[in-house]
Amino acid sequence: MADTDPNVGVGTAISPVVVAGGYTTVLAVAEFLTQLGITSSTWPDTDLIQRHINLAASEIDIALITSDQLTCAKSTQMLVFLDYLNLIGTILIMEFQNVRSQITNESLDRFQEWKDGHITKIADNEMVLCDGETGKDYPVLSIAEIGWTHPNEIQIIINKVKRDLL
Repeated sequence: MADTDPNVGVGTAISPVVVAGGYTTVLAVAEFLTQLGITSSTWPDTDLIQRHINLAASEIDIALITSDQLTCAKSTQMLVFLDYLNLIGTILIMEFQNVRSQITNESLDRFQEWKDGHITKIADNEMVLCDGETGKDYPVLSIAEIGWTHPNEIQIIINKVKRDLL
């Protein structure tokens, strides 16, 4: 595609357009890499990191679509969780030897196991991220009627039938 701006290439550097996406930011990835002890001189450029963020976010989006949670409102805590999940996914798909060689295989394996487990829980609706909702394994307290005598047991059955008809 030809550029129509007559000033393109005249003393300015043009970077590719980066579509914002994902649940985390380039800054968050940079801070995480720093915490891992990886020096900034070995990082790829920010546009490439953003593309990896977007790619890692697509796996999260697929899990959210599968469980019908993509468009629901998310609480602040769930957005922070998605940020971290996206961050770990981004680190895992960064194919830059100068970055990955500085992370131990043990750490990469732990990150992969953690990320895959949570992606699966989201896709299977075991982890619900929608604000005000609960997952299928959410603990619920219920009261059970107990009949100590035969007439009470019959009454419990009658009560259940009545409840089921309502």
